Amino acid sequence: MSEARLLSSVMQAARTIARLSRLLEIALAETALSRGEYILLAALGAGVSSASEVAERSSVTQANISALVTAMVGKGLVVQTPDAQDSRRKHLHLTEQGRAKLATADQVCAAELAELALVFAEPGADVAGTFAAVGQLGAALDRLMVARTKLPASKTLSVREISALLRADDNAA
Repeated sequence: MSEARLLSSVMQAARTIARLSRLLEIALAETALSRGEYILLAALGAGVSSASEVAERSSVTQANISALVTAMVGKGLVVQTPDAQDSRRKHLHLTEQGRAKLATADQVCAAELAELALVFAEPGADVAGTFAAVGQLGAALDRLMVARTKLPASKTLSVREISALLRADDNAA
């Protein structure tokens, strides 16, 4: 594939992902959750337990995550518990209500994606494979967000530098 064609495909994918994000944001309105609140609840549901970890994985500032945590605690969806060794550090956990809200939001988003799959799926299309690839993209995104936190804020990486950093991170694991 030529570089120009690859760039065109990447730009089209970026635009599609932005539109898909908006589609899910609209669907989440049914649950009275913002996209950021859903990201926070999903991270906690996946076992992340600190605001800094959520910020690192989601590329959201610590200040925004702190505001989201405060809002979610106020809604009774999240609780904070002090760390036994470091009183400055707080662990975050979903409440029963938070788990139920996350399950509802997951169902709403899954229904939206299933509807989209019905529209784009041609006979014989590998819909499960497409969603599996999106899941792999999510795992790569998590790794990229972690890699970016290891750099000075002013540093911008090329695709080649990011790839090298991710490979080095994989080799260290």
